[in-house]
Amino acid sequence: MQIERPARATVGGVMATALLATAGVTGVIGGTAHSAAAATGDRDFVLTQGHIDLFDVRYDSAARALRLQVKDETGLHASGSQLRAPEDVTIAVDEERAELQVPPAPAYDFLGDPGDTIYVLPEVQDSALPWPGWSTEELAGTLPPGVTLAGGQPVGLSVTVEGPGEVHTWQSGASGGPINRYVDTSDGGPDIIPVGPNNHVHTNWSFSELGSYELTVTPTARTSTGASLTGPASSYHFRVGDGPTTPPTTPPTTPPTTPPT
Repeated sequence: MQIERPARATVGGVMATALLATAGVTGVIGGTAHSAAAATGDRDFVLTQGHIDLFDVRYDSAARALRLQVKDETGLHASGSQLRAPEDVTIAVDEERAELQVPPAPAYDFLGDPGDTIYVLPEVQDSALPWPGWSTEELAGTLPPGVTLAGGQPVGLSVTVEGPGEVHTWQSGASGGPINRYVDTSDGGPDIIPVGPNNHVHTNWSFSELGSYELTVTPTARTSTGASLTGPASSYHFRVGDGPTTPPTTPPTTPPTTPPT
């Protein structure tokens, strides 16, 4: 069973571009702190469509710490690939394009009751919507000389979510049903996404309510010697549906094109 487009369709029908499973990482994000977050303003760079490595994990040698950035390949604000501070970015989800209904299938019970409205960013790119994922593809090349990552899934992304509704991510298995529910704010599970080296992951994202959601993400990693690498928390903003379109007047917190060394 797969997700169906266009918008206002039911989750679970036949989809012209099937949601394919992307291998490489497993994990779950725990509960949402529900709040009246809809009044949160847009940030400097509003991304409405295109490819985005939302959680781009690298090592910042100047800070001697891991660093999260947004790798913006949408071309909406500048050509080419741009690295941006998460605090400068809003992921804006078009309400009509993303609107779907939960199907009457037990496999999708985690999304809500059958017929409930949800707002979905699909695992396979829809050119009219943002396509956010996460990546560790650049991490190994930015580590200090002699430092290597442990095997398995040595990178952890600790996540908390604040917003008006539930947030879920999942991938579509070979039979079309949901697998790899990386984010599930309704199940009370741990708030960690484990990620392997050189991984690039996309999933379906769903939001149960319109409004603004803030994700606070903190990276960690294990080295081959058993040492731990850490980094500061970063704030990510999703706006689902109509909302403020004028960004704040404060300048971006970091130059958008300067990667860590």
